[in-house]
Amino acid sequence: MESMALAHVTPKLLVWARKRVNLTVEAIAHNFADPDRIAAWESGVQVPTFSQAEAFAKKCRVPLLTLFLTDLPTEEIPLTDLRTVKDAGRKKLSNGFREVIDDAIIRQDWYREQFPNAKPRILAKQFTLDSDVTEVAEYLRRTLWINNDLLAQCADWKEYLDRLAQNAEAAGLLVHRSGVVRNDNNRKLNIEEFRGFALVDDVAPLVFVNTNDTTTAQIFTLIHEIVHVCIGREGISNPDPTKAIEGIRNETEDFCNRVTAEVLVPRQKFLRDWQSHYSNTENIKRIVRFNKVSTMAEPLLHLSQTSTPTRNA
Repeated sequence: MESMALAHVTPKLLVWARKRVNLTVEAIAHNFADPDRIAAWESGVQVPTFSQAEAFAKKCRVPLLTLFLTDLPTEEIPLTDLRTVKDAGRKKLSNGFREVIDDAIIRQDWYREQFPNAKPRILAKQFTLDSDVTEVAEYLRRTLWINNDLLAQCADWKEYLDRLAQNAEAAGLLVHRSGVVRNDNNRKLNIEEFRGFALVDDVAPLVFVNTNDTTTAQIFTLIHEIVHVCIGREGISNPDPTKAIEGIRNETEDFCNRVTAEVLVPRQKFLRDWQSHYSNTENIKRIVRFNKVSTMAEPLLHLSQTSTPTRNA
């Protein structure tokens, strides 16, 4: 009967799973099994029971069935990586980030099954990189109800972010905002690794925002990822408007950054609100405060596209 309970896992998969989460044999054996026994499983000298294999898989945060594979799983990033400079190598995902993406895909699949006839008002792939930036921005401002009334109703940046997320969900997007992996406060997401990502779908488009960022940065990221949906280009992002000005990011990120800036502070509105009797610094503070954006993000992008309004002598 004992042999019936054995899990004939693949030894090299045990080693792969353990090293994938950067655990030593001693670390994974803690409160679980003797290190020598773990080593024996990995060498194929002994075979764990199913309960032991399940515990091992849980510690390594991989599905149990993975340990029965013949070959090592490929570690391909499931989304286009847009975080790097054009032509640079793709970055490896941390285990926590990979779990977040997996959970988002599962959520998207569930929504698609539950609501197969859902028709988001924000349609995927309705624009391209050749589309006019202003046209895309005006469409999103209308669809997300971004106007002076909304800005005036929001007491601060946090309320504005919440309202934008609510409006996006009302328009048919799945909006996920979190700063940790699977509700574990000990596993925080690193904004240096990513600020957001988008999953494009005709029924269940999804955007994710890393909430460990500043509120103003989250506002920018939310709109940025929604633009990704609109142009049908899903991927992992780390939007940084200053990089767009320097011209060192890829064309997709550059386009999404420019549309986002136009959504949050339309160029014509920016110029119209610029008052000649205020200094440049005072003007920027006024515009930033009312539009609830970042001092670095919005005015900098607009000033890069047009000459700075001059102050009357």
